[in-house]
Amino acid sequence: MWGSDHISRYSNEFVEWITDSNLVLLNTTVPTYRSSAAGKDWGAEAVTLRDTYLALIRSILEYGFPVYCCASAASLEKLEKIQLGAARIITGLRRSCPKRNCPLEADLQPLHLRSKKISSPITSSYGHHNKTSLYFNNWHNNQRLKRNSPFSYADHLQLPSSHIEPHSLKSYLSPSEGLPRVHFHFNMSAPVTKQDLIPAHLRQLALESINEIPCDAIKIYTDGSRLDDHACSGIYIENSGQNFYFCQRNPDLSSVFKSELTAIKLGLEAIINQSDYGELWILLDSRSSLQNLHNWTQVGDKTSISILHNLKLISKHHNVHFQWIPSHVDIFGNEQADALAREGCSLLTTSSPAITYSEHQSKINRQLSKEWKIPPSHHWYAAREPGSFLDLNCDRASKTSISRLASGHTKSLSFFEGRKTFKFCSKCKVQQASAEHILDCLGLSREDLYDSPLLVIDFLRVNNLMDLV
Repeated sequence: MWGSDHISRYSNEFVEWITDSNLVLLNTTVPTYRSSAAGKDWGAEAVTLRDTYLALIRSILEYGFPVYCCASAASLEKLEKIQLGAARIITGLRRSCPKRNCPLEADLQPLHLRSKKISSPITSSYGHHNKTSLYFNNWHNNQRLKRNSPFSYADHLQLPSSHIEPHSLKSYLSPSEGLPRVHFHFNMSAPVTKQDLIPAHLRQLALESINEIPCDAIKIYTDGSRLDDHACSGIYIENSGQNFYFCQRNPDLSSVFKSELTAIKLGLEAIINQSDYGELWILLDSRSSLQNLHNWTQVGDKTSISILHNLKLISKHHNVHFQWIPSHVDIFGNEQADALAREGCSLLTTSSPAITYSEHQSKINRQLSKEWKIPPSHHWYAAREPGSFLDLNCDRASKTSISRLASGHTKSLSFFEGRKTFKFCSKCKVQQASAEHILDCLGLSREDLYDSPLLVIDFLRVNNLMDLV
Protein backbone atom coordinates (compact mmCIF):
# COMPACT_ATOMS: atom_id res chain seq x y z
CA MET A 1 0.00 0.00 0.00
CA TRP A 2 2.73 2.44 1.01
CA GLY A 3 4.43 2.58 -2.37
CA SER A 4 1.52 1.75 -4.67
CA ASP A 5 0.90 4.00 -7.66
CA HIS A 6 -2.84 3.46 -7.19
CA ILE A 7 -3.00 4.56 -3.58
CA SER A 8 -4.92 7.72 -4.51
CA ARG A 9 -7.79 5.68 -5.98
CA TYR A 10 -7.94 3.46 -2.91
CA SER A 11 -7.77 6.53 -0.70
CA ASN A 12 -10.69 8.13 -2.53
CA GLU A 13 -12.75 4.96 -2.14
CA PHE A 14 -11.88 4.87 1.56
CA VAL A 15 -13.04 8.47 1.93
CA GLU A 16 -16.34 7.61 0.24
CA TRP A 17 -16.86 4.73 2.69
CA ILE A 18 -16.02 6.92 5.70
CA THR A 19 -18.31 9.69 4.44
CA ASP A 20 -21.28 7.37 3.98
CA SER A 21 -20.86 5.58 7.33
CA ASN A 22 -20.32 8.75 9.33
CA LEU A 23 -23.20 10.62 7.75
CA VAL A 24 -25.48 7.85 9.07
CA LEU A 25 -24.18 8.49 12.59
CA LEU A 26 -24.37 12.24 12.15
CA ASN A 27 -27.96 12.22 10.91
CA THR A 28 -29.18 10.47 14.07
CA THR A 29 -28.71 13.74 15.96
CA VAL A 30 -30.43 15.96 13.41
CA PRO A 31 -33.90 15.86 15.08
CA THR A 32 -32.50 17.54 18.18
CA TYR A 33 -31.05 20.26 15.97
CA ARG A 34 -34.29 20.90 14.13
CA SER A 35 -36.13 21.76 17.31
CA SER A 36 -36.99 25.42 17.53
CA ALA A 37 -36.35 27.80 20.40
CA ALA A 38 -40.07 28.27 21.03
CA GLY A 39 -40.29 26.11 24.13
CA LYS A 40 -39.68 22.71 22.48
CA ASP A 41 -37.36 20.03 23.83
CA TRP A 42 -33.86 20.74 22.56
CA GLY A 43 -32.55 17.25 23.31
CA ALA A 44 -28.94 16.72 24.39
CA GLU A 45 -26.71 19.51 25.63
CA ALA A 46 -24.16 21.01 23.23
CA VAL A 47 -21.25 19.62 25.25
CA THR A 48 -22.79 16.14 25.15
CA LEU A 49 -23.24 16.35 21.39
CA ARG A 50 -19.64 17.50 20.97
CA ASP A 51 -18.32 14.65 23.11
CA THR A 52 -20.45 12.18 21.12
CA TYR A 53 -19.05 13.45 17.84
CA LEU A 54 -15.46 13.28 19.09
CA ALA A 55 -15.92 9.73 20.40
CA LEU A 56 -17.96 8.15 17.59
CA ILE A 57 -17.15 10.08 14.42
CA ARG A 58 -13.94 12.07 14.53
CA SER A 59 -12.10 9.14 16.07
CA ILE A 60 -12.90 7.20 12.87
CA LEU A 61 -11.75 10.08 10.68
CA GLU A 62 -8.43 10.34 12.50
CA TYR A 63 -7.83 6.60 12.69
CA GLY A 64 -8.07 6.27 8.92
CA PHE A 65 -6.00 9.34 8.11
CA PRO A 66 -2.73 7.51 7.25
CA VAL A 67 -4.69 5.67 4.53
CA TYR A 68 -6.69 8.51 2.98
CA CYS A 69 -4.25 11.41 3.58
CA CYS A 70 -3.17 11.38 -0.07
CA ALA A 71 -6.70 11.38 -1.49
CA SER A 72 -7.79 14.15 -3.84
CA ALA A 73 -8.65 17.58 -2.48
CA ALA A 74 -12.31 17.11 -3.47
CA SER A 75 -12.51 13.88 -1.46
CA LEU A 76 -10.86 15.42 1.59
CA GLU A 77 -13.31 18.31 1.43
CA LYS A 78 -16.14 15.80 1.95
CA LEU A 79 -14.66 14.89 5.31
CA GLU A 80 -14.41 18.54 6.27
CA LYS A 81 -18.11 18.84 5.46
CA ILE A 82 -18.86 16.04 7.93
CA GLN A 83 -17.18 18.02 10.69
CA LEU A 84 -18.84 21.24 9.54
CA GLY A 85 -22.23 19.53 9.77
CA ALA A 86 -21.42 18.34 13.26
CA ALA A 87 -20.38 21.87 14.28
CA ARG A 88 -23.70 23.26 13.04
CA ILE A 89 -25.63 20.61 14.97
CA ILE A 90 -23.67 21.29 18.16
CA THR A 91 -23.92 25.08 18.04
CA GLY A 92 -27.25 25.51 16.24
CA LEU A 93 -25.67 27.98 13.81
CA ARG A 94 -27.42 28.49 10.50
CA ARG A 95 -26.12 27.25 7.18
CA SER A 96 -25.51 30.83 6.07
CA CYS A 97 -22.94 31.28 8.84
CA PRO A 98 -19.35 31.36 7.47
CA LYS A 99 -17.67 27.96 7.45
CA ARG A 100 -14.73 29.22 9.49
CA ASN A 101 -16.93 30.37 12.36
CA CYS A 102 -18.89 27.14 12.95
CA PRO A 103 -15.96 24.88 13.95
CA LEU A 104 -14.57 27.71 16.07
CA GLU A 105 -17.82 28.01 18.02
CA ALA A 106 -17.89 24.22 18.54
CA ASP A 107 -14.15 24.08 19.29
CA LEU A 108 -13.53 21.49 16.56
CA GLN A 109 -10.16 21.91 14.88
CA PRO A 110 -10.38 21.44 11.10
CA LEU A 111 -8.99 18.14 9.90
CA HIS A 112 -6.35 19.80 7.73
CA LEU A 113 -4.93 21.48 10.85
CA ARG A 114 -4.68 18.17 12.67
CA SER A 115 -3.07 16.34 9.75
CA LYS A 116 0.52 16.87 10.87
CA LYS A 117 -0.30 15.74 14.40
CA ILE A 118 -1.99 12.60 13.08
CA SER A 119 0.83 11.87 10.61
CA SER A 120 3.67 12.25 13.09
CA PRO A 121 3.43 8.65 14.45
CA ILE A 122 5.00 7.40 11.18
CA THR A 123 8.07 9.61 11.71
CA SER A 124 11.49 8.36 12.70
CA SER A 125 10.72 8.34 16.40
CA TYR A 126 11.86 4.72 16.55
CA GLY A 127 15.23 3.22 15.82
CA HIS A 128 16.22 0.48 13.41
CA HIS A 129 13.93 -2.02 15.21
CA ASN A 130 10.86 -0.37 13.65
CA LYS A 131 10.40 -1.49 10.03
CA THR A 132 8.41 1.56 8.92
CA SER A 133 10.94 3.98 10.38
CA LEU A 134 13.85 2.01 8.92
CA TYR A 135 12.21 1.89 5.48
CA PHE A 136 11.45 5.61 5.55
CA ASN A 137 14.93 6.63 6.73
CA ASN A 138 16.64 4.59 4.00
CA TRP A 139 15.27 6.75 1.19
CA HIS A 140 18.03 8.49 -0.79
CA ASN A 141 17.93 11.69 -2.81
CA ASN A 142 18.06 9.73 -6.07
CA GLN A 143 14.98 7.73 -5.07
CA ARG A 144 11.81 9.57 -6.00
CA LEU A 145 8.91 9.08 -3.64
CA LYS A 146 5.93 7.89 -5.61
CA ARG A 147 3.25 10.45 -6.11
CA ASN A 148 -0.01 10.09 -4.19
CA SER A 149 1.34 7.81 -1.46
CA PRO A 150 1.30 8.28 2.33
CA PHE A 151 5.10 8.53 2.32
CA SER A 152 5.00 11.36 -0.20
CA TYR A 153 2.52 13.19 2.02
CA ALA A 154 4.77 12.68 5.07
CA ASP A 155 7.70 13.98 3.03
CA HIS A 156 5.60 17.03 2.09
CA LEU A 157 5.04 17.72 5.80
CA GLN A 158 8.81 17.43 6.34
CA LEU A 159 8.46 14.24 8.33
CA PRO A 160 10.41 12.60 9.77
CA SER A 161 12.23 15.35 11.61
CA SER A 162 15.97 15.04 12.12
CA HIS A 163 15.55 16.61 15.57
CA ILE A 164 13.64 13.66 17.04
CA GLU A 165 15.63 11.24 19.16
CA PRO A 166 15.27 7.58 18.12
CA HIS A 167 13.31 5.47 20.57
CA SER A 168 14.39 1.86 21.02
CA LEU A 169 11.70 -0.82 21.21
CA LYS A 170 14.06 -3.30 22.89
CA SER A 171 15.28 -3.24 26.47
CA TYR A 172 18.90 -2.19 26.91
CA LEU A 173 19.44 -4.75 29.69
CA SER A 174 18.40 -8.38 29.61
CA PRO A 175 16.01 -9.45 32.39
CA SER A 176 18.46 -12.12 33.53
CA GLU A 177 21.22 -9.54 33.94
CA GLY A 178 19.32 -6.67 35.53
CA LEU A 179 20.80 -4.15 37.98
CA PRO A 180 21.38 -6.19 41.17
CA ARG A 181 23.38 -3.50 43.03
CA VAL A 182 21.09 -0.60 42.13
CA HIS A 183 18.39 0.23 44.71
CA PHE A 184 15.41 2.55 44.39
CA HIS A 185 13.91 4.23 47.47
CA PHE A 186 10.56 5.88 46.80
CA ASN A 187 9.99 6.90 50.42
CA MET A 188 12.03 8.20 53.31
CA SER A 189 12.06 6.72 56.81
CA ALA A 190 8.25 6.66 56.65
CA PRO A 191 5.87 6.59 53.65
CA VAL A 192 4.68 10.16 53.09
CA THR A 193 3.30 12.50 50.46
CA LYS A 194 3.95 16.22 50.23
CA GLN A 195 0.25 16.96 50.66
CA ASP A 196 0.01 15.13 53.98
CA LEU A 197 2.70 16.88 55.99
CA ILE A 198 3.89 20.39 56.65
CA PRO A 199 7.24 21.41 55.06
CA ALA A 200 9.07 21.36 58.42
CA HIS A 201 8.11 17.71 59.01
CA LEU A 202 9.08 16.75 55.46
CA ARG A 203 12.43 18.43 55.92
CA GLN A 204 13.05 16.55 59.15
CA LEU A 205 12.28 13.17 57.53
CA ALA A 206 14.49 14.02 54.54
CA LEU A 207 17.41 15.02 56.77
CA GLU A 208 17.04 11.77 58.73
CA SER A 209 17.36 9.78 55.49
CA ILE A 210 20.32 11.87 54.28
CA ASN A 211 22.16 11.59 57.63
CA GLU A 212 22.00 7.80 57.40
CA ILE A 213 24.11 7.85 54.22
CA PRO A 214 27.70 6.67 54.94
CA CYS A 215 30.35 9.40 55.17
CA ASP A 216 32.47 7.90 52.38
CA ALA A 217 29.57 7.91 49.91
CA ILE A 218 29.17 10.35 47.04
CA LYS A 219 25.89 12.29 47.13
CA ILE A 220 24.55 13.70 43.85
CA TYR A 221 21.62 16.14 44.02
CA THR A 222 19.83 16.60 40.70
CA ASP A 223 17.02 18.80 39.47
CA GLY A 224 15.47 19.98 36.22
CA SER A 225 13.63 23.19 35.42
CA ARG A 226 11.82 24.84 32.53
CA LEU A 227 11.07 28.50 31.94
CA ASP A 228 8.85 29.15 28.92
CA ASP A 229 10.57 27.16 26.14
CA HIS A 230 13.95 27.01 27.89
CA ALA A 231 14.97 24.00 29.99
CA CYS A 232 18.04 23.26 32.08
CA SER A 233 19.50 20.59 34.35
CA GLY A 234 21.30 21.36 37.63
CA ILE A 235 23.75 19.04 39.45
CA TYR A 236 25.28 19.47 42.90
CA ILE A 237 27.80 16.81 44.06
CA GLU A 238 29.17 16.22 47.57
CA ASN A 239 32.27 13.99 47.78
CA SER A 240 34.17 13.72 51.07
CA GLY A 241 33.78 17.38 51.91
CA GLN A 242 34.65 18.51 48.38
CA ASN A 243 31.64 19.96 46.62
CA PHE A 244 31.31 20.88 42.99
CA TYR A 245 28.36 21.82 40.84
CA PHE A 246 27.40 22.67 37.27
CA CYS A 247 24.40 23.02 35.01
CA GLN A 248 23.57 22.38 31.36
CA ARG A 249 21.07 24.11 29.16
CA ASN A 250 18.91 21.57 27.33
CA PRO A 251 17.29 21.83 23.88
CA ASP A 252 14.37 24.21 23.62
CA LEU A 253 10.98 22.64 24.35
CA SER A 254 12.56 19.89 26.45
CA SER A 255 10.25 18.73 29.21
CA VAL A 256 11.00 18.96 32.92
CA PHE A 257 10.94 15.15 32.99
CA LYS A 258 13.72 14.93 30.41
CA SER A 259 15.68 17.66 32.20
CA GLU A 260 15.50 15.61 35.41
CA LEU A 261 16.82 12.54 33.60
CA THR A 262 19.53 14.59 31.91
CA ALA A 263 20.70 15.83 35.31
CA ILE A 264 21.04 12.22 36.50
CA LYS A 265 22.96 11.31 33.35
CA LEU A 266 25.36 14.23 33.75
CA GLY A 267 25.89 13.46 37.44
CA LEU A 268 26.82 9.86 36.67
CA GLU A 269 29.18 10.93 33.89
CA ALA A 270 30.89 13.36 36.26
CA ILE A 271 31.94 10.64 38.75
CA ILE A 272 32.17 7.56 36.54
CA ASN A 273 36.00 7.65 36.48
CA GLN A 274 36.30 7.98 40.26
CA SER A 275 36.82 4.93 42.44
CA ASP A 276 37.84 6.17 45.90
CA TYR A 277 34.39 6.13 47.47
CA GLY A 278 32.01 3.66 49.04
CA GLU A 279 28.43 3.95 47.84
CA LEU A 280 26.79 6.30 45.37
CA TRP A 281 23.59 8.08 46.39
CA ILE A 282 21.53 10.05 43.89
CA LEU A 283 18.99 12.31 45.61
CA LEU A 284 16.22 13.65 43.40
CA ASP A 285 12.80 15.21 43.90
CA SER A 286 11.16 13.66 40.81
CA ARG A 287 9.20 10.49 41.54
CA SER A 288 8.35 10.13 37.84
CA SER A 289 12.06 9.94 36.91
CA LEU A 290 12.62 7.43 39.70
CA GLN A 291 9.70 5.30 38.50
CA ASN A 292 10.95 5.48 34.91
CA LEU A 293 14.39 4.11 35.83
CA HIS A 294 12.87 1.53 38.19
CA ASN A 295 10.93 0.12 35.23
CA TRP A 296 14.18 -0.28 33.30
CA THR A 297 12.80 -3.09 31.11
CA GLN A 298 10.50 -0.54 29.41
CA VAL A 299 13.10 2.19 28.94
CA GLY A 300 13.73 3.18 25.32
CA ASP A 301 14.70 6.86 25.19
CA LYS A 302 18.32 7.83 24.60
CA THR A 303 18.84 9.62 27.93
CA SER A 304 17.51 6.75 30.04
CA ILE A 305 19.56 4.21 28.09
CA SER A 306 22.69 6.28 28.75
CA ILE A 307 21.83 6.28 32.47
CA LEU A 308 21.39 2.49 32.47
CA HIS A 309 24.72 2.08 30.68
CA ASN A 310 26.53 4.14 33.32
CA LEU A 311 24.71 2.36 36.15
CA LYS A 312 25.81 -0.96 34.73
CA LEU A 313 29.46 0.14 34.79
CA ILE A 314 29.36 1.79 38.23
CA SER A 315 27.40 -0.98 39.93
CA LYS A 316 30.19 -3.47 39.16
CA HIS A 317 32.21 -1.89 41.96
CA HIS A 318 29.77 0.19 44.04
CA ASN A 319 26.26 0.03 45.39
CA VAL A 320 24.04 2.71 43.83
CA HIS A 321 21.01 4.15 45.64
CA PHE A 322 18.30 6.40 44.21
CA GLN A 323 16.56 8.30 47.01
CA TRP A 324 13.50 10.48 46.57
CA ILE A 325 13.47 13.66 48.67
CA PRO A 326 10.83 16.42 48.78
CA SER A 327 11.53 19.65 46.97
CA HIS A 328 11.45 23.20 48.35
CA VAL A 329 11.82 22.22 52.00
CA ASP A 330 15.24 23.84 52.47
CA ILE A 331 17.46 20.81 51.83
CA PHE A 332 20.77 22.48 50.97
CA GLY A 333 21.89 20.19 48.13
CA ASN A 334 18.46 20.12 46.54
CA GLU A 335 18.09 23.90 46.77
CA GLN A 336 21.49 24.33 45.12
CA ALA A 337 20.57 22.00 42.25
CA ASP A 338 17.22 23.76 41.83
CA ALA A 339 18.89 27.20 41.72
CA LEU A 340 21.40 25.96 39.13
CA ALA A 341 18.59 24.55 36.98
CA ARG A 342 16.64 27.82 37.09
CA GLU A 343 19.65 30.03 36.44
CA GLY A 344 20.79 27.83 33.56
CA CYS A 345 17.60 28.50 31.60
CA SER A 346 19.09 31.83 30.52
CA LEU A 347 22.26 30.22 29.09
CA LEU A 348 22.86 29.60 25.40
CA THR A 349 22.03 26.13 24.17
CA THR A 350 25.16 23.99 24.08
CA SER A 351 23.71 20.48 24.02
CA SER A 352 22.20 18.51 21.16
CA PRO A 353 19.08 20.08 19.56
CA ALA A 354 17.32 16.70 19.53
CA ILE A 355 14.03 16.32 21.42
CA THR A 356 12.00 13.25 22.25
CA TYR A 357 8.94 12.13 20.34
CA SER A 358 6.56 13.21 23.11
CA GLU A 359 8.19 16.65 23.19
CA HIS A 360 7.86 16.85 19.41
CA GLN A 361 4.17 16.03 19.78
CA SER A 362 3.77 18.75 22.40
CA LYS A 363 5.46 21.22 20.07
CA ILE A 364 3.07 20.36 17.23
CA ASN A 365 0.05 20.53 19.55
CA ARG A 366 1.06 23.96 20.78
CA GLN A 367 1.60 25.25 17.25
CA LEU A 368 -1.80 23.95 16.19
CA SER A 369 -3.44 25.40 19.27
CA LYS A 370 -1.82 28.79 18.66
CA GLU A 371 -2.95 28.82 15.03
CA TRP A 372 -6.42 27.59 15.95
CA LYS A 373 -7.02 30.27 18.57
CA ILE A 374 -6.52 33.12 16.10
CA PRO A 375 -10.08 34.34 15.40
CA PRO A 376 -11.13 34.98 11.78
CA SER A 377 -11.11 38.51 10.46
CA HIS A 378 -14.76 39.57 10.45
CA HIS A 379 -16.55 42.91 10.82
CA TRP A 380 -18.96 41.49 13.42
CA TYR A 381 -17.80 38.11 14.69
CA ALA A 382 -15.17 38.60 17.42
CA ALA A 383 -14.83 35.33 19.37
CA ARG A 384 -11.93 35.42 21.81
CA GLU A 385 -11.38 31.68 22.08
CA PRO A 386 -12.81 28.48 20.55
CA GLY A 387 -15.96 27.11 22.17
CA SER A 388 -16.44 30.15 24.36
CA PHE A 389 -20.20 29.54 24.78
CA LEU A 390 -20.21 25.74 25.25
CA ASP A 391 -19.70 25.84 29.01
CA LEU A 392 -22.28 28.50 29.79
CA ASN A 393 -24.53 27.59 32.71
CA CYS A 394 -27.79 27.74 30.74
CA ASP A 395 -29.96 25.63 28.48
CA ARG A 396 -29.00 24.73 24.93
CA ALA A 397 -31.48 27.14 23.35
CA SER A 398 -29.83 30.03 25.18
CA LYS A 399 -26.37 28.92 24.08
CA THR A 400 -27.56 28.75 20.49
CA SER A 401 -29.04 32.23 20.72
CA ILE A 402 -25.75 33.66 21.96
CA SER A 403 -23.81 31.88 19.20
CA ARG A 404 -26.20 33.18 16.54
CA LEU A 405 -25.98 36.74 17.83
CA ALA A 406 -22.18 36.48 17.86
CA SER A 407 -22.15 35.21 14.27
CA GLY A 408 -24.69 37.79 13.04
CA HIS A 409 -26.77 35.04 11.38
CA THR A 410 -29.95 34.93 13.45
CA LYS A 411 -33.14 32.95 12.93
CA SER A 412 -34.92 35.83 11.23
CA LEU A 413 -32.21 36.24 8.58
CA SER A 414 -33.14 35.62 4.95
CA PHE A 415 -31.68 36.61 1.61
CA PHE A 416 -33.44 38.60 -1.10
CA GLU A 417 -31.65 39.26 -4.37
CA GLY A 418 -28.33 38.52 -2.70
CA ARG A 419 -28.92 40.92 0.19
CA LYS A 420 -29.49 40.12 3.87
CA THR A 421 -32.94 40.93 5.17
CA PHE A 422 -34.41 40.45 8.64
CA LYS A 423 -37.86 40.49 10.20
CA PHE A 424 -38.84 43.71 11.91
CA CYS A 425 -37.88 44.08 15.54
CA SER A 426 -40.85 43.13 17.78
CA LYS A 427 -39.69 45.61 20.42
CA CYS A 428 -39.32 48.86 18.46
CA LYS A 429 -41.27 47.72 15.34
CA VAL A 430 -39.25 50.18 13.26
CA GLN A 431 -36.05 48.57 12.06
CA GLN A 432 -35.04 45.13 10.88
CA ALA A 433 -33.95 42.80 13.69
CA SER A 434 -30.32 42.29 12.74
CA ALA A 435 -27.94 41.14 15.45
CA GLU A 436 -26.48 44.62 15.72
CA HIS A 437 -29.92 46.26 16.02
CA ILE A 438 -31.15 43.78 18.64
CA LEU A 439 -28.23 44.63 20.89
CA ASP A 440 -28.66 48.37 20.30
CA CYS A 441 -32.37 48.13 20.98
CA LEU A 442 -31.65 46.42 24.29
CA GLY A 443 -29.02 48.96 25.23
CA LEU A 444 -26.24 46.39 24.98
CA SER A 445 -23.01 46.17 23.00
CA ARG A 446 -21.21 43.41 21.15
CA GLU A 447 -18.72 43.10 24.02
CA ASP A 448 -21.59 42.10 26.32
CA LEU A 449 -21.96 38.89 24.30
CA TYR A 450 -18.55 37.79 25.54
CA ASP A 451 -18.37 39.54 28.91
CA SER A 452 -21.94 38.96 30.18
CA PRO A 453 -23.71 36.40 27.94
CA LEU A 454 -26.21 35.41 30.65
CA LEU A 455 -27.24 39.05 31.00
CA VAL A 456 -27.90 39.19 27.25
CA ILE A 457 -30.06 36.05 27.54
CA ASP A 458 -32.11 37.64 30.33
CA PHE A 459 -32.69 40.79 28.24
CA LEU A 460 -33.78 38.69 25.26
CA ARG A 461 -36.28 36.72 27.34
CA VAL A 462 -37.72 39.75 29.15
CA ASN A 463 -38.27 41.59 25.85
CA ASN A 464 -39.62 38.48 24.02
CA LEU A 465 -36.88 38.58 21.37
CA MET A 466 -35.79 34.93 21.57
CA ASP A 467 -37.96 33.98 18.57
CA LEU A 468 -36.01 36.43 16.38
CA VAL A 469 -32.65 34.94 17.39
